Amino acid sequence: MSAVYHYYLHEGQKKHRSWNPLHKEKFNALVKCYLKDKGKLKTIVIQSKSPATFHQCCRQAEKLKQSYGSDLQQLFVWDMDEVNEAKRRYDEGKVLQWAHQ
Repeated sequence: MSAVYHYYLHEGQKKHRSWNPLHKEKFNALVKCYLKDKGKLKTIVIQSKSPATFHQCCRQAEKLKQSYGSDLQQLFVWDMDEVNEAKRRYDEGKVLQWAHQ
């Protein structure tokens, strides 16, 4: 799982889930916020400037939730180290498959 935090609205209820990546202390994070602004869906992407801990990411998510208030529809915090590693393995697999054809 490469998401470490997920906040969302479901049937009018505010909910959140979090997954602590126990295998590492810090990771590069990417936050995606989905806002409803004047009836239109808007996406905001924030990338960490340096590796962060899980708890730092959760605190940042809480600040963003307070900042955007009722406009915030969904928020994800992604572990980009995991995402990039999965992409690298996927790309290597495609190259290996192509080489064996």
